[in-house]
Amino acid sequence: MQALRRPFCRMHVLTLGSRSIPAPVRNLKYTTTTPPSWDTYISETASLSPYVPTPPMAANILLDNLLQIQTENGSSRYTAHIELGCGEGNLNAAALSRGFEKSFGYDSDERVLKIAISKLPEAQFQLCDLTQSPNTIVEKVKGLVTGGDSIIMTMYFVEDGLEKIRESILEETIKHADIVTIGYEVPGWEERGGVVGGNVLGVEWFVYSRRK
Repeated sequence: MQALRRPFCRMHVLTLGSRSIPAPVRNLKYTTTTPPSWDTYISETASLSPYVPTPPMAANILLDNLLQIQTENGSSRYTAHIELGCGEGNLNAAALSRGFEKSFGYDSDERVLKIAISKLPEAQFQLCDLTQSPNTIVEKVKGLVTGGDSIIMTMYFVEDGLEKIRESILEETIKHADIVTIGYEVPGWEERGGVVGGNVLGVEWFVYSRRK
């Protein structure tokens, strides 16, 4: 895919006391789970990934646009989907409803994973701290490729989160899978030329094609 370069509008930040969290949290109403304390949430979780469950409509739009890009490029159809920081599994649900044979979700929050499992038993979810167990993802991707799957991996992490997993996970899996980041480009991957795949509810997402 030809790289598209254009100015990138960063999310506004909401300040809470002396800490900051991405603006999407500002208007979020926790309909299912709520962090046990703001201090714990902001210091341990929001620093890597905004606690913003992907609305089903946004998940559907993203997957539809992604599959359209794939069709236009004449690529083989994706058969497997992996979501890092899957939360309640809305992107996993969108993938399975669009013909993906398999969808896997990983998250470090056991509470939201229980919700995902109850909503979507046909997907496979696993409790996983990506910064502590990166090989869990790398080995999953390699196993799927060995089995003949074509893989797309999606995620919504802030830049610090992407930086923490860039070398241990992203550099290893981009050899075998296409990668989509929502809201933020991967730091240090400017020369790779992430394609602006589209805009979902005001947030851009970026596609990085696998590199052999």
